[in-house]
Amino acid sequence: MSVEHAKAFLTRVADDGLLRDRLSACRSIEQRFEIVREAGFLFTLDELNDARTVLSDEDLDAVAGGVFMGGKGLSDFCFTDINFF
Repeated sequence: MSVEHAKAFLTRVADDGLLRDRLSACRSIEQRFEIVREAGFLFTLDELNDARTVLSDEDLDAVAGGVFMGGKGLSDFCFTDINFF
């Protein structure tokens, strides 16, 4: 399990509407983590939270440069933002 897997997962969720829909349809955290594992990612909830709080150089450049991402940043697809976990 790793923060790197969690970061990769967040990127995938940002790009994959079907995965977002599957996660949204789940009723429990266990179901959500089953889908996460099926998608090939291994991480804990703590690692996911760590991944969400660490900004990449690209993220920092976007913030520092005043770039508006139209609501399509990774945080828009974080589990807590859309009630996945």
